[in-house]
Amino acid sequence: MSFFSNTGAGFGEVKLQIDTLAADPAAKIGLRIAFLALGVEFLVLALSWSRLPPEVPLWYSRPYGESQLTGAWWLWLLPGVGLFINLVSIRWAGVVVATEKLLAQILVWVGAMTAVMGLAAVSKIVALML
Repeated sequence: MSFFSNTGAGFGEVKLQIDTLAADPAAKIGLRIAFLALGVEFLVLALSWSRLPPEVPLWYSRPYGESQLTGAWWLWLLPGVGLFINLVSIRWAGVVVATEKLLAQILVWVGAMTAVMGLAAVSKIVALML
């Protein structure tokens, strides 16, 4: 089985895969959570953008202080990576949903949890800075 057998998938095919996934109740809840969390994440950043300082803490694995700070533009990395992970996991789930329903559900929920973690991170950073 190849995940990349049809590399030229258009929006219509992706929409059909999402509709197929949404027919499953567990995957439907995961899709709703993922899209809602991503939307709120983008909204939080957009609404608080003008009040953010030029440097924000993002690199928490580094020693405390100046090395944790980065430009505010780097905050867009969190929803961007979350969106990418969601798109990839939903695409893969759409490919395998007919044969492996549990794997499709797991992939959808991985995307949902990634979006929720990104929302928590962005919300916490914005709350610290405002």
